[in-house]
Amino acid sequence: MTWMDSFIQAIVIMCLGMGLVFVFVATLVLLIQISARVLSKYIKEEPATAPSAVAPRANEGAIVAAIAAAMNKYSSDK
Repeated sequence: MTWMDSFIQAIVIMCLGMGLVFVFVATLVLLIQISARVLSKYIKEEPATAPSAVAPRANEGAIVAAIAAAMNKYSSDK
């Protein structure tokens, strides 16, 4: 077997492998899209304004201050 025969065989195997991966990924994308469409019919929609998502927490300023103090302490220790 010459190096050219080995090279051609390697190219054929590479193309077959890449084709197989492409078919697998395309099938996976189609199955995900189909399942998303099917499952979207069964999901209950949440109200647009959830109270916990809109209202800020009462101690948010204290959390920001604690993070800033910790970062200042960490950078000064280096």
